[in-house]
Amino acid sequence: MKTMHFMDKLTMWSGKVASNRYISAIRDGMSLTIPLVIIGSFFVLFMNLPIDGWKDLIAPYSEALSLVPKFTSDFMALFVVVGVASSLAQYYDLDRVTAISLSIVGFLISAVQVTSISADQAATIGITLSGGMMSLGNFGATGLFTAMITTIFSVEIIRLFAGSKLTVKMPHGVPASVANSFAVLVPAIVVILVLWVIRAVFNIDLNEIIRTIFSPLSVFAGNSLLAVIVPILVISFFWLLGIHGMVIVTPILTPLWYEQLQGNMNALAAGATSMNVPNIVPEQFFQWFVWIGGAGATLGLVLCMVLFAKSKFLKQFWKFTLIPSIFNINEPIMFGLPIIMNPLFAIPFIASPVVMGTVTYLAMSFGLVGRPVAVVPWTLPGPLGAFMSTNFNIGALILCVVNILISMAIYYPFFKVMDNKLLKEEQATDEETVVAEVEGVEVKA
Repeated sequence: MKTMHFMDKLTMWSGKVASNRYISAIRDGMSLTIPLVIIGSFFVLFMNLPIDGWKDLIAPYSEALSLVPKFTSDFMALFVVVGVASSLAQYYDLDRVTAISLSIVGFLISAVQVTSISADQAATIGITLSGGMMSLGNFGATGLFTAMITTIFSVEIIRLFAGSKLTVKMPHGVPASVANSFAVLVPAIVVILVLWVIRAVFNIDLNEIIRTIFSPLSVFAGNSLLAVIVPILVISFFWLLGIHGMVIVTPILTPLWYEQLQGNMNALAAGATSMNVPNIVPEQFFQWFVWIGGAGATLGLVLCMVLFAKSKFLKQFWKFTLIPSIFNINEPIMFGLPIIMNPLFAIPFIASPVVMGTVTYLAMSFGLVGRPVAVVPWTLPGPLGAFMSTNFNIGALILCVVNILISMAIYYPFFKVMDNKLLKEEQATDEETVVAEVEGVEVKA
């Protein structure tokens, strides 16, 4: 009873965390970057196809091609500002445009370094104009935490003033767009003044401080086996409770995963191959080598049903789950079998991803397969996604197939327990039906 009471509390707590307005807003903000990063990744892959003479062939067009990744994945933090501000503004029923505009200004003041450059300095680097020069570094993954925090601060200040008498209210009849602009004037002064004082008066690099505060998390999102196992355990544990595990870890680890991916993309663009880029464990490591078929690597379980099921239920069940599982959609098996809250499958649901992640980490560490360098659509079949995300590395494709076999081996004994149990129940039911029919005939006679 005490255990159940604890589990109920844990489920309630995790559900509240998952539905928290800030967690939801950050998740929405990160989701906004996905299609843009995918497009940027495809351009990086196209520019670095592993074909002899390819780079020489496209050299005249490389500068033009590089524009897309520069203004998609390299500006990721700016898009997160838009997504988080829009989500929070909608939650509070605030004007989205003013919330987004103020949040962008707050982020720029906090994270972007502007320096002066003389005409002589400009000439040495091939620039004809002097004046201000803006560093673009923190527009990418390194500015994600600052983007999230300054945006939440900006929108909260707008909300704080929204219901007060300190806002500038325009008379009736003034267009809504104009009224909203004046309504945000006072909170805009507060946001800009506070962040300007922090940056310009006290000379505090807020982005660097925030990165330092969150740096201990790199233990769980770096190039170590711990960074593989801990996220798998956390995500799998919450999935077993019926809560989307990525919802819990997205605000914490995704910025660090994207920073690793951006490092790999930059290294690839600079001439490295997927075999020797610096980072092993960006998010695509999990997507294509661990979550094959969805959370818990459940494609292995479905394939066990396809090949070995004897019970009528599982023979029919896999027909509805195989195609979605191939494309990494496993809600039918999570809720239909079910796996959620099912003690029988708890062990393989956790053990399978842990073993697959460990095998993949060791293979990449020893240079046996390529490392992730790009984001590709998560609905691709596992081997194809692994192949493309590692810049078309054959070893990665083979490793993904090996991991599916590992998952099948781990799930198989637990699958057999369920299959045998269902088979016995079906046989017993069939026997009872036969007896009932026979007795019915005798009674009728």
